[in-house]
Amino acid sequence: MTRANIRYYERAGLLAPERADNNYRDYSDADLAALQKVQLLRQLRVPVGEIARLRSGELELGGVLMEQSEKLRGESDELGEAAVLCQALLDAQASYDDLDAARWLHQTETGKPRRWQPLTLDVLPTAPLLWKRFLARAFDLTLLSTIMTILRMLVLRWPFAWEWWIVWRYYGWLGMPDWVAMWINLLAAFAALAVLEPLLLCTAGTTPGKWLFGLRVRTPEGEKLTYRQGLKRIWSVFARGVGFTIPFYRLWRLWKSYRTAEKGKPLPWESDSCCESGQRRLCGLWFILANAACLGAIFLAFSQAILPLHRGGLTVSELVENCNMYLWQFCGQRSRIYLTEEGRWVDKRGLYSRYSAVSWSDYQFETDERGIVTAVRVEYEDELEPDESFSVPNDIEVLYFAYVMANNHVTPQELLRLRYWVFLARGLPSLTEDFETTVGDIRITNRFSYSGYENVTLPNGETLLCAVEGEPQRSYWSLLLERIDGEGAAPDRG
Repeated sequence: MTRANIRYYERAGLLAPERADNNYRDYSDADLAALQKVQLLRQLRVPVGEIARLRSGELELGGVLMEQSEKLRGESDELGEAAVLCQALLDAQASYDDLDAARWLHQTETGKPRRWQPLTLDVLPTAPLLWKRFLARAFDLTLLSTIMTILRMLVLRWPFAWEWWIVWRYYGWLGMPDWVAMWINLLAAFAALAVLEPLLLCTAGTTPGKWLFGLRVRTPEGEKLTYRQGLKRIWSVFARGVGFTIPFYRLWRLWKSYRTAEKGKPLPWESDSCCESGQRRLCGLWFILANAACLGAIFLAFSQAILPLHRGGLTVSELVENCNMYLWQFCGQRSRIYLTEEGRWVDKRGLYSRYSAVSWSDYQFETDERGIVTAVRVEYEDELEPDESFSVPNDIEVLYFAYVMANNHVTPQELLRLRYWVFLARGLPSLTEDFETTVGDIRITNRFSYSGYENVTLPNGETLLCAVEGEPQRSYWSLLLERIDGEGAAPDRG
């Protein structure tokens, strides 16, 4: 008999071995005798249920053997040997308790298997569909990743491109390539799964992914796993099933596990458990719908997380917090930069100057008596080299998102349509031109001027702006964002 046979008979109530202090089974001579009786009667194709009823005294051995003998006589010539043996037992034995199974088993040993000895069928029912089990665990990881992503978006306001940001932040002195960052993310997901899956198995006996496919995990006795057994199971999956998620080695371990299960052998992590399969109609459709629901939940969370942290009438601190949140979420590479309530852009190494790779200008805030920001002014004057073209600071998207969008109670649909708040996406003129326009409740006034340049007409008729020799080259730019309701309170837009 195999270990799977014995556990199946334990589950059916045909024997109950003692348990030692270390939870190991301790089989007695009586257990051995009981197994020999089961082995003999199963060779005669007596159903396990009837053997259990014989053991409990509900049936008489003579009646069972007579009925089984009649069934076997109707079989082919190959089954004649079993019918003869059954009749011989009927003639020689009076009751189940007096059955000398060892003597009869010795007489029937031939050294070759018989098709009428169905011991190979006496195992706990497992889930033979390997793809179901693989997809079930894949969905568990997907669901867990969805929950972690939503938490990161709505609660932590983590950068949406945070994997890229981590690689950028540490690449160079840690030498972290993309695949290492992805591996770390997968390790984190498995670490969370290692805590949650044992808890689900010891309470519900299944996980969301397994439930979709009608799978459940039980002990050989048909009971739910303990938390310790579930923890041992998931870490065995982690080590021997997916090879610690190490690239290439993981694929090899998956292939080995697939081949082991395909041959009907127990998987390494199922030494104290088994995965049983129940009926679940349209499980493939439910799997697709569940994954679509995860994607939809992520999109809904994203559409809420991209809104300004504060909307409506803003105080200076709220406006500053909006700006810093934008930098954290969408400009992770600039996360070392932050805006102070004095309107100055600061990084951990000091103030940014206009000679930095990124130009950041100071903001001037105007507030009413309640502290609501009624206007924001940005002024920028630059002294250029003769061969340097003039430009404006590149922090206007931050200000446009933090103040204009927030005061106008922007919706997620509007932000998505604007592709993350590009300043010129609403059809505004170039910032190097003078213009005045209104966006909702905010009037935008832009002024730009320069000196030390002149228009030069080329032979082909084109006009080129060139520096005037001997004159200093300067550019001046100012932007004014002001509320136009006149009372410092955002109107009710419903």
